[in-house]
Amino acid sequence: MYLKNHKNIDPERIRIHLICGCVGGGFLDNFPHRRILDMNAVCAFRFDNPSEFAYLDNRDAEQMGLTGDELVNLAMDNSLRHDGYFTEPLLEVLGFDPPEGEEQENAVYVLTNRERFFGSSALCFSSVLKSAADKAGGDCYIIPSSVHECLLIPAQSVAAPSALREMVYHINRTQLASSELLSDSIYYYSHKEGALRIDIS
Repeated sequence: MYLKNHKNIDPERIRIHLICGCVGGGFLDNFPHRRILDMNAVCAFRFDNPSEFAYLDNRDAEQMGLTGDELVNLAMDNSLRHDGYFTEPLLEVLGFDPPEGEEQENAVYVLTNRERFFGSSALCFSSVLKSAADKAGGDCYIIPSSVHECLLIPAQSVAAPSALREMVYHINRTQLASSELLSDSIYYYSHKEGALRIDIS
């Protein structure tokens, strides 16, 4: 979808969307964006229907009187303030009772936003990641399930990160539409460092 009247744009509707870093070919040269590890954070205008949006390009930013960086900062701020990021056990998302005891310590968690729409943008925010890791028990691996959500797995539960990476690659090729694919990488969040990195172990 496209924007026709920039004068009536509500800046509060502008959000950050995290998309696959494989988007290239000069396409992103026309769009204000920010590199987040091997992914790209781009700006989107949300219409009344949560599933309808338009990506904002350099011309859109100019007509709103903003630089590209200012537009990205606005989108990031709006998403952090309004999107309601949260973390909950995967079993609860699937409708099962939460685990107890040792099973709870090894539970898998879902990280997304209130609308469960482009909720992977949570990875853009250190405060959201810290809160999610606190709930998951500290250091954790993060699986980019899709552009809409991520999975957190406590680090002590993962014996073979390479197996996780193979799983992500397989699911990306067999179960996701190309528009929903976020990354073939897996990520590691260090609670002590408060930092997210691509895991290559």
